[in-house]
Amino acid sequence: MSRVKTIATVLLVLAVLGAGGGVAFLHSGLYDVAADVPHTRMFRWAVKTMQRNSVERRAPDRTPPALDDPVLVQNGYALYREKCVTCHGAPGIGREQIGWGINPAPPLLYVRSAAWTDAELYWVIEHGIKMAGMPAIGPSQSERDIWALVAFTRRMTDLSIDEYRSMGAAIDGRIPMESVDWLKSADPGYARMVREANAERGRALLSSYGCGSCHVIPGVRNATGQAGPPLTRWAERHFIAGFLLNTPENLVPWIVDPPRIEPGTTMPALGVRPEEALDMARYLFRLGEVPYALHTVLNDPESANRRASDR
Repeated sequence: MSRVKTIATVLLVLAVLGAGGGVAFLHSGLYDVAADVPHTRMFRWAVKTMQRNSVERRAPDRTPPALDDPVLVQNGYALYREKCVTCHGAPGIGREQIGWGINPAPPLLYVRSAAWTDAELYWVIEHGIKMAGMPAIGPSQSERDIWALVAFTRRMTDLSIDEYRSMGAAIDGRIPMESVDWLKSADPGYARMVREANAERGRALLSSYGCGSCHVIPGVRNATGQAGPPLTRWAERHFIAGFLLNTPENLVPWIVDPPRIEPGTTMPALGVRPEEALDMARYLFRLGEVPYALHTVLNDPESANRRASDR
C-alpha cells in the first residue's frame, strides 16, 4: 500500500511541476507567435488533433440535400469565388497574399476535402475554426448557401483549370449556363483502378522500371532521384505536369507515353504497358491524403462500380 502511495505522490508532484512549467513557459515569451514563422511540429500536431476531434464531436449527423443539384453547385461556385478563393485557392488560382500570410496555411480545398464528411464541412463553414483564420460564415449566409458551398467544394476536387474558368464565364453571363458541366459526368477511373489494380505490384514496377532514378518515391527502394519532381504525397496533387487533371484515366496514359501527352517533356516512354501503369497509379494514389472521388470509391466500392457501369 505504501508503494502505491509513493507512486501516487510522485505522479502528483510531476503533474504539479509540469503544470508549473507550462505556466512558466507561457509567461516566458519563448514561443515565437509570428505568423511568418512555422509552428513547431508538436504544436501543429496538438492543434490539428484538437480541431479534428472538436469538429467530429460537434458536427451533427445531419443529412445534406442532394449535392448533385446543378443549381446548388452554381450557387456554391459564386459564393466560393466571393468568400473563399482568396485563402483556399482554386484550380489554376493560388492563394492570394492574405492566404499566404495565415499560419497555419489554409488548406487547398480542391485537394484536401476528403478528410471531412459533408456534415463536418457544413459545420466548419458555418462556425469557423479558432486559431486557423477560418471565419464563421453561418451568421451571414442561409442554410442552403452553406450547403451550396459544400456541394461546390466536392465538385471542385475534380475540376480542370479550363472547367473552373468556364464556370466563372457562365456565372458572369459570358457563356450559356447549359454549356458547362456543373456535375461530374463520369468516374475518372477510380472504380476500375480499385477493382483491377494492385498497389504492391505497382510498387515493384516503379522500382523495376527505374522510376526512382529520377524521382523520390516513398516506399520504393533506392527511389531518391533528383532529376524529376518528387512523387511524395502524390494523391494530393491536382494536376499532372502542371496542366492535366490528376486522375487514373489521365495518369495511366501519361506513364505509358509522356511525350505523346506533352511533346518536349523530359520524361521518357519506358515501354510500360497500360495494365502495368494502372498498378503503378494504384500505388501512387496511396501516397498522401486520397482525393474525394477515390475516398468515395474506397468507402463504397460496390456503389461506385454500379455508377461507373451505368454510364
